[in-house]
Amino acid sequence: MNGGLFILSHQARARVAFAMQPRHSLATALYRNRQANYSTAKKARELVKFPWIWPSEASSTPQRAQYLPRLAVPPFINRWLQWGLQLGAEGHAGLVFNKEYIENVKEKMVGVVLQSIVDAINTCDYDALSQIMTPAMAKVYKLALANMKAQGYTLRIDISGIQSSGLETLVLYLGKPESFDTSIPVAMRYQKYDYWLNDSIIMSDKRQSSSDGSVRSGLPPTSLLFNALDDNSWKSIQYRFKVRAEVLISLESRGKVVDSDSGVMEIPLALSTPSYEGMLQLRDAVHDGENASHLEPFRWHVSDLFNIAECTEHAHIKKLLSDPK
Repeated sequence: MNGGLFILSHQARARVAFAMQPRHSLATALYRNRQANYSTAKKARELVKFPWIWPSEASSTPQRAQYLPRLAVPPFINRWLQWGLQLGAEGHAGLVFNKEYIENVKEKMVGVVLQSIVDAINTCDYDALSQIMTPAMAKVYKLALANMKAQGYTLRIDISGIQSSGLETLVLYLGKPESFDTSIPVAMRYQKYDYWLNDSIIMSDKRQSSSDGSVRSGLPPTSLLFNALDDNSWKSIQYRFKVRAEVLISLESRGKVVDSDSGVMEIPLALSTPSYEGMLQLRDAVHDGENASHLEPFRWHVSDLFNIAECTEHAHIKKLLSDPK
């Protein structure tokens, strides 16, 4: 006390002034304060742009592309053709993986893989990402982690209580590995290969000089499809799962949490086999057949997370479909 007057700190004066505001002004101030905090958090989240969907934004998870046969026939025939192609893809996959094996992958392996990804992200373990993911997917997450670190941010993800894991679909890829290698610029691949896209079978074939240079959504010529299904052509199989889990995510800068989010969400995750020259090679690699020692060792790799890889590819495909030249 000095001369009967209180010497108030700057913070105290601010609190007194805040308390003396009219009621409507108080409400406005509180609203603006919440908005300022919300905007700061949103700016941090959007600035980092890490390839992981936040729980409160789960509805924005990219949706898988729909590659349906589009023929000038009644819709029920298109649906019948789609069903036939799905059975064909499942039949080929069944030559290598029985239902019990895939059920075991779904119930026991997918959750472990997801936890391994989270651990690698939290510790910035680039080597672990390279072992868990395909080269193209690992590159995406390594670059994202490096960019986040350069901006001075740290991301922490915790998952718990994996409630369920369901098999969404499987996709059979027919064609040389480089034609589906997303680390190769899409324009270069589409100059060299023709593509036929379907929900269950995605096929590539070396482009002929007489080709019109288009990208086809639908069915390839019957002879080409049957040749690709032959045991001597390159094949890989992708299984797409959905994992439901409780997710807590926080973003820190200089040791301070600047954004956080939590909730139960579905996480799309795809596992793919390496590409082998024929189903016999794939089966030998999986089951340690007589030729397994001469083949690439079999191992599942995460080829997509949150449908990021497929939707990025689909965006390029859609552009080429609308403007193939």
